[in-house]
Parts: sequence; structure tokens; C-alpha cells
Amino acid sequence: MNSSFHEILDFVQAEYNEGIVVEGVSSAKSTYVDTEKVSPETFDLYVKKDPSKNKKYIDWMCKQLTLYPDKEGHIPDVVLVFDRLAEKGLIKEKDIFRYDLETAEREVEKASTEEQKKVYQKEREKDVDVIVDTEAILIISPRSEEASCRYGAGTKWCTAATRTHNYFKGYAEGGTKLIYIIDKVEDKKYAVAVSLAGDKECFDEKDKRIPFSTIQKVLTKAGVSI
Repeated sequence: MNSSFHEILDFVQAEYNEGIVVEGVSSAKSTYVDTEKVSPETFDLYVKKDPSKNKKYIDWMCKQLTLYPDKEGHIPDVVLVFDRLAEKGLIKEKDIFRYDLETAEREVEKASTEEQKKVYQKEREKDVDVIVDTEAILIISPRSEEASCRYGAGTKWCTAATRTHNYFKGYAEGGTKLIYIIDKVEDKKYAVAVSLAGDKECFDEKDKRIPFSTIQKVLTKAGVSI
């Protein structure tokens, strides 16, 4: 009698959950195997490939097999990806029974694309310091020539040049920090070069020098405190 009350509760819950799983699998077996809609071998395979602890996908997989008999091996693959993306919050409607195989495939494809975008964005942000990012403005400091070119695209800045000599390395080695300001509302870009001494040089998209007061106005308009 050394078991704690919590251990007893855990045991009871585990037994309860196991009972639910057994009941769910048994019900699906009666509906699809006993009626010869799904073969015993395929049913056993689906049970093994169901990624959920309570085998919540087994009934759905069997039903889809009756609708798409030529997709027998593909159905559990869709479920595996659906479950993973749903756990990540990339699929809003997590109840798979609201989908058939085709709509589930489309949802998985859409969520997979979103996942890839996030991974790509995360990789891209490794070489840039994001200072401010709102609906109105993006302020970054590039830490590589590639990032400088990426965020300075469309400008005439020498630090974003791709066809002529790029001066990013020279600025970086001299201790000058580059700050790029992207006005999302006006679709304009500005660059501020800050020297080790704190001196600032400001440029518009055409690489024309502008006063820092212009930058201040852009920031104020975007609601960024200076």
C-alpha cells in the first residue's frame, strides 16, 4: 500500500484511456472490417500508423479508403502530416472529420507551405538584427552582405550593390553600423550609417544624402519613439 493517491489516479486514468482506445478501434473494426469494407491487414496497418494516442484517426482513415480505394497507402501519410501540422498550430480546423481526403490534402499542402515559409524566414533572419517590425515600418541592421543586398534591394546604395562593387564589408570592418528603414505604408527605404563616434549619415533610396530630421519624421509618423 505504498502507492500515492496521485499514482492511483494516474493508473485509473490510464486504464480509462486504454478503454476508450480499445472501444474506438473495436467500433471501427466492426464498421469496416467485419463488413468487409476494409481488409484486416489494412486495418491493422492503419492502427499502427495512427499517430494519436487514442487512435482518433482510425475511423477517418477507413472511411476515406472506402471513398478513395486507390489511395490506400497514401491515406496514413496524409494523416501523419496533418497531425504534425495541427500540433504546431498551422492547421486551424484540427477536427479531421470535417475534411475528406482531398480537402485534407489541400489543407496539408497549404499548411506545409506556411511551415516552409516560416523556416525560410527564420533562416533569413539569422544574418540580420530586427530592431522594429510593425505593420507600418521595418527597421533592421544587416550583419552580412547578403542581408544588406536583400533588404536594400531596389535602392542605389553601394552597400546593396549586386552588379558593381559592394561596400558593405568596408563599412562593417570600419565599425560603421548600417540601419535600414523600410516604410511599408509609403513603400520607401532609407539608410542610416552610424559611425563608432556616433555620427550619422542618412540616405534615401537613390543614395542621396538627406538630413536626419527626415528620418525622424518617418519614424514619428510610424509611431516609433526616437
